Amino acid sequence: MRLAALGLAAFLAAPSVRAASDAAAPAVAASTSTDPATRYQSEGTVVHSAASFIGVMTVIPAAVVGAVACPVKLASGKTQGDKTYQQRYKDCVAAGTASGSQFFYTVGGYPFLMLKRVFWDAPRRALQGSAAPKKEKPADPGR
Repeated sequence: MRLAALGLAAFLAAPSVRAASDAAAPAVAASTSTDPATRYQSEGTVVHSAASFIGVMTVIPAAVVGAVACPVKLASGKTQGDKTYQQRYKDCVAAGTASGSQFFYTVGGYPFLMLKRVFWDAPRRALQGSAAPKKEKPADPGR
């Protein structure tokens, strides 16, 4: 059983030479994205939609946590002369809500990404590698 698990881990971790030469997606495409809001967008509709749904469902709880924590943060921080307390409070709650929902978008989409890699990408890669026609050397025209 351990040998099978080790083989599966090695199969999923190491991309094949053919996949690498065809410029296939990297092993962890989520870490190459610069904008975290589009982290799973290149992984397909299922992964991106599930992660977006989880991120949207956590907007209200994240706003509630921000609404409770922001007065403490604003009381302990430096005051800005150009903004009123209400504007600083709204900015603090909005920033907390955005970062909280972004965190849950990233964490909630990861299981779906792993399921896609195991049940969609790995079998597809295995079947493409075995079904590819073998290239033959061209006949030497000069002799």
